[in-house]
Amino acid sequence: YLVGVPPHTSFTGWLAIFIALTSNAFFLNFLITLLAAPLALVLRNRRVTILVIPMLFGLVNSFVFLDGILYRLYRFHVNGMVVALMFAPKAGENFTIGTWTWFSGISLIAVIIALHAAFGIVGIRWLRQNVFLRRLRTKKHVAAAVALIFAVTAVDKGIYACADIGDRTEYMRGKYIFPLYQAVTAKRWASKRLGVEVHPKASLHVDMRSSSLNYPRRPLEFGLDMRKPNILIVAVDSVRSDMLTAEITPFLHRWGSEHMIGKRHFTSGNRSTHGIFGMMYGINATYWNRVLSERRGPLIVSELKRLGYAFRVFSSTDTLFAEGSKTSFVQIREALFDQWDGDVPSYERDRINTDRFVEFLDSGERPFFVFIWHDAPHQPYRYPPEHEVFPVELRAEDINYVKLAADKDQADKMFRRYKNSIHHVDAQLERAISALEERGLMDETLIFIVGDHGEEFGESGLWGHGSAFSIQQIQTPLVAHVPGHASEVLERVTSHVDIVPTILSYMGVKNPPSDYSSGVPLTAPSERSFVVVGSWDSAAAVDEDTIICFGLEAYNADITILDFNYVPVPDRKKAIAEKQSVFLKVLEGLREFIH
Repeated sequence: YLVGVPPHTSFTGWLAIFIALTSNAFFLNFLITLLAAPLALVLRNRRVTILVIPMLFGLVNSFVFLDGILYRLYRFHVNGMVVALMFAPKAGENFTIGTWTWFSGISLIAVIIALHAAFGIVGIRWLRQNVFLRRLRTKKHVAAAVALIFAVTAVDKGIYACADIGDRTEYMRGKYIFPLYQAVTAKRWASKRLGVEVHPKASLHVDMRSSSLNYPRRPLEFGLDMRKPNILIVAVDSVRSDMLTAEITPFLHRWGSEHMIGKRHFTSGNRSTHGIFGMMYGINATYWNRVLSERRGPLIVSELKRLGYAFRVFSSTDTLFAEGSKTSFVQIREALFDQWDGDVPSYERDRINTDRFVEFLDSGERPFFVFIWHDAPHQPYRYPPEHEVFPVELRAEDINYVKLAADKDQADKMFRRYKNSIHHVDAQLERAISALEERGLMDETLIFIVGDHGEEFGESGLWGHGSAFSIQQIQTPLVAHVPGHASEVLERVTSHVDIVPTILSYMGVKNPPSDYSSGVPLTAPSERSFVVVGSWDSAAAVDEDTIICFGLEAYNADITILDFNYVPVPDRKKAIAEKQSVFLKVLEGLREFIH
């Protein structure tokens, strides 16, 4: 696991790593202790004590052995996709483990378990007979040993919590280096009880030598035909793809038909955190944890800063909620407008941000990069009275989720509130685009309008977003304007991660997109057959006809294959066998931008 520690890590950084390693080893063994101790105390059987229980610990260390090999090779741990690929029918048709690999692995696991069994049979007897150790077998010494172990664990968790409060990323790396590492944070407690500022200004001085990220894989090279267009990205919270209609979004529906529309466009995450990440970084949201831990800003921002761009981020919600000020916008915090008085409703914030955008256009700062994040369609779906185009008798303060779970009528009212809030945002989009047109900026401005993620209203039995990878939660509208590109309806699968390569290829970057992105330009043909949607500890690969959900951690190492109605496919084994090539490509993508 220590191969995952970046080079040039400081002495104190290494010390924190070794403390985390010790603490994590204790935690893994403590899990088995919780299972083994009651077994031994209830059965009081010598064979259980000297043979079965040591072998349980042997199984734990066998898991660590296998996970360690996987981590050394690929820099990720055992997860659902790995398990599916290893044990799927016909797995050998797409990859070959090799006879000697099986032989070596099984042999070493046998040795590990045999050593534990030998310790139970011979070692325990020797420990009991050793004169020196017998003197230590007192309640006082045992208590001291246990106290020492827990003290090391407490120090480890304390280091992590303090580092998280102080934004000291070097001391937080154990979270992704060691399997099943349990991070502890204390931001709320430190803020309320100690008055500590838990979100200090993030450092912009990243030591690239100590980074575990290989992002980008090669420095960008611009051609002689380099262009410096204006760039506008608009993210609308919670808007799903079927809201792009003449009735709900009259402007965007009409304007989109004259430009570029993605018919099968997917967010990069089922939450704002991961959806915004994909738009700004151009890489899959499975990298979010690593990027956050290093406070690494997106490549697009660093390159545009180098080229002299003016930046503005007009957000109707606090970007800290989605960790945006520590990731996507960490390099341009001075251009971030996201703080609001709590009494300002979300729809009014959307209107004010549109005003701010128009005022910024009149400032004459060029070229510019502007990110607008509208929030009205987020629960409880607020809108001004003039946008109640779908009549509803349900105020935001009257929403009852207990009743909602069983009352279809209230669910329908909520859905109408949702559509009204989107209708309001559509009017703000029209104002923004009209301002660009009136100032003659359309021919020199790239525009991307998407939902940060979708929203579900019980279609698969769930509500809101972030709870599943159903179509309602992950498929969003995509409307784009690329100067010189004819109007087009994209029938292929597209993703938020395609925005960055679309921008950079238009600007004249010579590198292939694979050097800096998981995506492909929207303006180029693509043979990609699936996209990846991420969340906190799980992800999904969405292809032509299925949604393949898998865990990213060892504790949720499972895989489920569902159709677009979010119903598990009838023959799971057959489906897993048929998706082997997808599994392999997903696994390759998990380490593509890691050293």
